[in-house]
Amino acid sequence: MTMNSDFSDNMFNESNVNYELLKKIYEEFVNSTMGKLVIKISPKLKNELRDLIEILNFRPPRVMTIGRRGSGKSSLINAFLGTRALKVGSVIAQTPANEWLTIESGNKKIEILDSRGAGEGEKVKNAVHGTALESISAAIKEKYPDTILFLVKAKEVDANIEHDIEFLNGVYKVIKSNYSDSKVSVIGVVTQVDELDPIRVYPPFDNSFKQENIYTAVKHLYDMMYKYFDDKNVKLNVVPVSAYMQFDSDGRLVDDLRWNIDTLAEEMAKNIPSQAQMAFAKMTEVKKVQSEIAEKVVNIFTAITGTIGAEPIPAADLPILTSLQITMISMIAAVSGRSLELKSMKEMLAAIGINIGGAFILREIARALSKLWVGYGNAISGAIAGGTTKIYGRAAIDYFINNKDENVIRKTVDKELIAIQKV
Repeated sequence: MTMNSDFSDNMFNESNVNYELLKKIYEEFVNSTMGKLVIKISPKLKNELRDLIEILNFRPPRVMTIGRRGSGKSSLINAFLGTRALKVGSVIAQTPANEWLTIESGNKKIEILDSRGAGEGEKVKNAVHGTALESISAAIKEKYPDTILFLVKAKEVDANIEHDIEFLNGVYKVIKSNYSDSKVSVIGVVTQVDELDPIRVYPPFDNSFKQENIYTAVKHLYDMMYKYFDDKNVKLNVVPVSAYMQFDSDGRLVDDLRWNIDTLAEEMAKNIPSQAQMAFAKMTEVKKVQSEIAEKVVNIFTAITGTIGAEPIPAADLPILTSLQITMISMIAAVSGRSLELKSMKEMLAAIGINIGGAFILREIARALSKLWVGYGNAISGAIAGGTTKIYGRAAIDYFINNKDENVIRKTVDKELIAIQKV
């Protein structure tokens, strides 16, 4: 996403779940006398707000899959979504040309670009752009992927893999020639490891013979990619997975042999751009990924509220600080897969003993009044505002993501709030 040097309405779009709240906060603060004063005092606040808008202006993650027919691309997407979103046994790209497809399941969404044609000859049946690489190039020029997953069946890692990697090289060159600043990651994925001997060993594959065969397949694919992948500056990694899931006629999951999907998600998350991180966390439901993204959100809000809290206007910042803290909690709820509704936020606040209409506001008033001590009071106010925001944010992470006991969270919050107000 290209950011303008100054904030403007084109930073917001109707696809944002919390568009109205964010825009209201933006207009009331950045365009207010107080907002202009705070930004003048602390120019870095503009960068902090820019980071926040990068995350809030989110879109689905874009994943490109490269692999032969039958390498398990549909199964892997289903494994991420936890449902039968795609028919296994079919190929995503049965359409006349390679194109971006949006796959949805509940509140989860992912954009997939399947590179049909790898290992299947130069010409793709009915392709409107000629060769497989020409066809995929047209889709890449439309928008670039965040991650390339190079899928190889565990039993085929030594089956003329050089040709497939050459196709991968061609795709990667097209991306870099169109988007020189993109940081698309390339991850090798050894699929269908459940089919390696011994077959009747199930996840977590706690069998030395099975583990040895998985290791051999992973090492071979890594060695081949390291040898034949052209860009030696790209840090390569290979992750083995099992994505097998069986559903009954009603779509209910009856057999789940997924393994190491969370490890693959964690590897992908390392290079997912800010505007796709929230949607990626919702899609994968991997707690480590969700926690890392939520911590980033908390740190940004802590910096912003700390800066605003330090401005020299007693009590004038209460509405904006409260709105920002509510927005932060709503965003953490969204990262966990919950709705960004005010109801979810109030539910969390009530669970940990925070009353927006009572003690919550009184604490903020006490913090604002500390500004009456000129200079020193401003520093205290900023520390309390930022510190309180961090306490609320981490409590939200414990509640929405870590599923900690409400009483434990409440005691921790009370203890930390008392400590922060002794500053």
